[in-house]
Amino acid sequence: MTDNSGTYGIKGLPRHKDAVTRQPDGGIPYVENLPVRYEISVLASSTDPLLRKQWTLFVLALEKFKMKPVSEKLSYFQVAGIHGYPEGAWDNAPPPKQDPKNPKKGDQPYGGYCNHNGLNFPTWHRPYMALFEQCVWDNMDDVIHHWVEEHKLDQDKAELSLWNEAKDTWRMQYWDWARQQSYNEDFAYPQVLVQGPVRIFPPEVLKKYYPPSGLYANPFWSFKNPE
Repeated sequence: MTDNSGTYGIKGLPRHKDAVTRQPDGGIPYVENLPVRYEISVLASSTDPLLRKQWTLFVLALEKFKMKPVSEKLSYFQVAGIHGYPEGAWDNAPPPKQDPKNPKKGDQPYGGYCNHNGLNFPTWHRPYMALFEQCVWDNMDDVIHHWVEEHKLDQDKAELSLWNEAKDTWRMQYWDWARQQSYNEDFAYPQVLVQGPVRIFPPEVLKKYYPPSGLYANPFWSFKNPE
């Protein structure tokens, strides 16, 4: 996935099996049946069985992502460093230019490679978020694979199919800062990002491997170096 130039090829998420590309005569192509990207507060509080599975996978995958050794190129530590701290070089690229006190042309006064406060910010950020989304999705796949290999979830084909469908239709959440929240928000961020433990809904046959309360340490709250 990395060629001789040291450039990592972002592959994104697999195309969903129900997605269909249409192109009207003389019109702009579009795709039908794309998975929905939910606002994070909507996903976190949903009672829909499919969305609860997506939320559970999101929580477990993010935690798994964060636990990867910092030496791994696709660890949370290194991927987060592309955007900001720890402001190191990534994938053999030159380190981000930075001199906040005496910035020169091309320097990033806010750290990392991100082109903050510049015209290229949107076009820089889109592939970066595609990489982050891809990493979370890959860890979701690993979570399900672990359930199959270690706990024989594949013995219930119907249940396994539901979890794979939840994974395949998941897309990275967004924060709608103008959304009317359903709770009394004490912070500027969505409650799920600043609260303590969050509730997850693992497969019934695997619940004994998770906290009996259903509450799980909130991976959105903070990051601790796994080493």
